[in-house]
Amino acid sequence: MISGLVWGIAVFLVVVMIGGTFIFLRRPDDRRLMRLSLFACFVALAFAPLLRVLPEKVSLYLFLIGLWPSLGVIAISVAASLVRAIQTRSQYAVLSLALSVLAAGLFYINTTTPWIWPYRTY
Repeated sequence: MISGLVWGIAVFLVVVMIGGTFIFLRRPDDRRLMRLSLFACFVALAFAPLLRVLPEKVSLYLFLIGLWPSLGVIAISVAASLVRAIQTRSQYAVLSLALSVLAAGLFYINTTTPWIWPYRTY
């Protein structure tokens, strides 16, 4: 019962991540890219710690289902923000690039350090 609920939540989160990325990149202006960068920061802060906790509780497949879309959202955010910052050099584009790089750093920190926010312990 709980395994099915966890799978349902994981699939919903993956669909939201993929759908959110496509919505934000539909017409990539500076403000939309900043929203995508904030979305990538949210993924790095909220979903990356779950990726460390859930394989021990449920299965490796759930980890793989969540890992690739998370990396995809962050990579797309960094790439799109970098291209936009090079093209326009506007204030929002540079801020979007900084937030995207911050999201990549947070994802790395949250997946490699023993301290897990917001779960604190295994």
